[in-house]
Amino acid sequence: MTNSSTTPLNAMTQGERRRLFFASVGLTGAAYLAGLVIVLLTMAQLPQQIATHWGPSLTADGFGSPWMAVVLLLVVGVVLITVIYFSAYQQAGYRPTLASSRLILGFLVGVSVAACTLIVASTLSQVGLNETQIREVSLLPSMLIALATGALIGTIAGFLAPNVETIPVSVEPVTANQDGTNEFGEWRRSVTAPTAVWWIMLGAIALLVSVFVLIATLEPSIRLVALIPIAFIYPLVSCITWSITISEQGLVARSILGWPAVHIPIEAIDRVELTNVQPMADFGGWGIRLGLDRRWGIVLQKGEAIQIQRNDGKRTFVVTVDDAATGAAILSAFASRPRS
Repeated sequence: MTNSSTTPLNAMTQGERRRLFFASVGLTGAAYLAGLVIVLLTMAQLPQQIATHWGPSLTADGFGSPWMAVVLLLVVGVVLITVIYFSAYQQAGYRPTLASSRLILGFLVGVSVAACTLIVASTLSQVGLNETQIREVSLLPSMLIALATGALIGTIAGFLAPNVETIPVSVEPVTANQDGTNEFGEWRRSVTAPTAVWWIMLGAIALLVSVFVLIATLEPSIRLVALIPIAFIYPLVSCITWSITISEQGLVARSILGWPAVHIPIEAIDRVELTNVQPMADFGGWGIRLGLDRRWGIVLQKGEAIQIQRNDGKRTFVVTVDDAATGAAILSAFASRPRS
């Protein structure tokens, strides 16, 4: 069985890669470099001991050398810039930057710049003060400045990132018989989440069970209320493994537990495409996901996926599955049959 599909086009140009790294690593790195320069230039005007920690009332309750601000900027900067670099590197090497991944990029840059601004602003607020005055300094103004600066730079980063979309490939129907007809049986595959997601799910289940046991033990009178966390176990388990079936009736995706299930009728299919999916960048995670680009689907692994454009106005459906090219071609063959 063969088909004429090719890999979906999703390569960034060199210019787009430069824009991506400027919007992410460049802006964040510039913020931390500027912060270091500002703190170093004001070092002589700072007291020997500055506030380095604030309590719940947002007043200082911990003190240290002004060089702590420099060390903090270096450590936090290196960690966050490294995270942003690998995030941008993955996007540049694997797929374009869609609206959802631009949002994630802007969020990462915004949080990083906000952290930098908070360190710098809280340090500058102590310039020329004595020990008594420092104890009365509130962290609130620095927090507000940090939030505003982070939001501004994060928004700029999101807009500067290249807006390049994956170009899905329309697959051609395959023919299985020598006479040119396209009579097939059912095409079945199963898809499951990565091992890391399994461990996260098991950890979440263990936490929910622990909460139930703790509440039921300490407060026997509200055991029924304690069952509420247990109710979250089913949706966690049900979304971790799915079976995918393609037949002349359409596509059916069914959870390992039998429910939920998704059925795309063959008569509702306008066209079948092959696309590339990265769970975090496109849908913000794994499981039953809703995208920002009128797509939704079963997203459990990265790579090729079957994408179904509907003719009834509903959202485009995407399902990640091994051998997606073959499944898409067979579904396209069923959908292309004349219908009475």
